[in-house]
Amino acid sequence: MYKITYKSPTHGKGEKVTVAGLGELINGETMDFPDSVNDTFRAANAVIDYDDDGIPVVKSGPSLISAFRKHNAITVKHEKDKPEDPDVVDEDEKSDESGVE
Repeated sequence: MYKITYKSPTHGKGEKVTVAGLGELINGETMDFPDSVNDTFRAANAVIDYDDDGIPVVKSGPSLISAFRKHNAITVKHEKDKPEDPDVVDEDEKSDESGVE
């Protein structure tokens, strides 16, 4: 999961900014995004380059972390998903174990 914070001193609290491949960020807030947003962001910021033979090649854009590494208003933190606790039993498993439907 990515936690992205937009905190700009030049925009008022609650003002929105749109980032290509990411969507709207709200000044003063931290928003959670799934891991898949990194791929979406890289695709939206891809560029066309040319190889030595002049054939166009699509190059992915930067990752979220590298794109905003030195940004003064947007910070990006990546949190790895915590593994599920095998000892935790959800409600469906409880009813299956007891034999009661």
